[in-house]
Amino acid sequence: MKQLKITSAVLSAVMCVSMLATPVSVVADEAPSASETQTEETAKQEPEETEKPAAKETEKKETEATEKTEETKPSEKQESEPSEEKETEESKESVEEKEPEETEVPEEEKIPEASEEQAPQAEDKKKTAKNGVEGTVSYSLDNKGNLTITGSGAITDDLLVNEDKDSIKSIVISGEDLTDIGDLSFYGFRNLKSVKIPGNINSIGAHAFRFCENLETVEIANGVKVIKEQAFDSCYKLKNITIPDSVTEIGIWAFYECKALKSIKLSSNIKKIDQGVFQGCSSLTAINIPNGVETIESDAFSGCSKLSSVNISDTVTKIYDNAFYCCTSLKGIYLPDSITFIAGGVFQGCTSLESITLPTGIDSVSKYLFEDCTSLKKIDIPKNVTLIFDAFDNCSSLKEVNYGGKKEDVTINQSGVDITKIINYETKSTNTLSASGKTAGVKYKKLKKKNQKVGRAGVITVSHPKGYVTYKLVSVSKKKFKKKFKVSSSGTVTVKKKLKKGTYKIKCKVIAAGNENYKSVTKTVTFKIKVK
Repeated sequence: MKQLKITSAVLSAVMCVSMLATPVSVVADEAPSASETQTEETAKQEPEETEKPAAKETEKKETEATEKTEETKPSEKQESEPSEEKETEESKESVEEKEPEETEVPEEEKIPEASEEQAPQAEDKKKTAKNGVEGTVSYSLDNKGNLTITGSGAITDDLLVNEDKDSIKSIVISGEDLTDIGDLSFYGFRNLKSVKIPGNINSIGAHAFRFCENLETVEIANGVKVIKEQAFDSCYKLKNITIPDSVTEIGIWAFYECKALKSIKLSSNIKKIDQGVFQGCSSLTAINIPNGVETIESDAFSGCSKLSSVNISDTVTKIYDNAFYCCTSLKGIYLPDSITFIAGGVFQGCTSLESITLPTGIDSVSKYLFEDCTSLKKIDIPKNVTLIFDAFDNCSSLKEVNYGGKKEDVTINQSGVDITKIINYETKSTNTLSASGKTAGVKYKKLKKKNQKVGRAGVITVSHPKGYVTYKLVSVSKKKFKKKFKVSSSGTVTVKKKLKKGTYKIKCKVIAAGNENYKSVTKTVTFKIKVK
């Protein structure tokens, strides 16, 4: 018994010495193990993380408390598991009875009694960690929360120890040999405000910046190719973002619930607006869907309550369920004839929508398509449509339905609003022409010698006309100078020589002739010519 007590006392003394002598090396050694465990558990939980509420439940059932609970899951793993590994390391050292002076300690932390001049350097944290595949990634974190990442390979979610994460305010990725931002790399960095991502990064991983709730600015350089699912999910303070043309894929729910996002410029090389990409972006006011996009997936803009301007390119062919569900500020939208399919509920709950012309490419009006569109007064349906489902429930303001075909050509399954009482048959749709004026400048010196011409595109912007477009001069603000201007049928403006300096307002008619499906229409546009 005496021998046992002595041995136990010796072991306790050695363990205390080991713990005091090796705090830095223990942290440095355990970080990779903690990340491997975290990565394994995160992978198992991934399906649960990507589940989202249905479009009709845009008012999320999840409370803020639930979001915060999800947000804390990674930190719980990192806090619990390293402590177990620390005890293991300490036990090994005590058994091997290592002397304190044999412990390997990084150079800058070997001398605890640093001078005041050296203190700021001591606060900067540096670390090099393997990325789990190849190469190394290193970081420098200063005492102001600025994180600079260099090295090579992919940035992984175990780059930083847990206690560093809440101190980070900005991230600059500067290593030219870095290839990717891995999944969950900066998940839940709640005090992060800005990020700069260089063009040598190929992809931004799934959940990479999810729940970075104070993130305001993101700069993505040309060269980045993929933004994966939920990459910026729940970045509540992100205000605007430009996605470079190098990006070919944006994953599902990539900007879900970015409530402060007001504007976004999309890459011209993406093929689809994926499921729920901008769902719940309640500050988004306008979106331009570029040429090349072929599909708008389900819930893409669901719950974007301030969205009032949508420009859909002529390359889009399909719009899926609830794509614009509850976009309550949307008053009108142009749907190009390239569209061949519009799913149910696409415009459900768009309470400000007043009129719409459906494209000639579709053959049916889907169920619930305009349900709860309480301001909808007029709709034009092309003659290609042969089946109209109960698409107008609770459309209490609907007064005019114009159908391009004959009564016997279409089957109507009505409920709610009985459109059979207000439908007009064999009526062409409203021409979708829109036009606006611009200002063009003419040099006075050149005008003294000869006439000057300004092309139509320099003075008038024309969009979505149906049928051949012609132009006609109406008036000039200063009547006596009307003879100094000429507008050709193609819209070219001729300014005749010796016109005095000044600004001239010119009114012009823009006429779209229409075709077998659309009526003709005339718009009056005012543009300006400045002689200077």
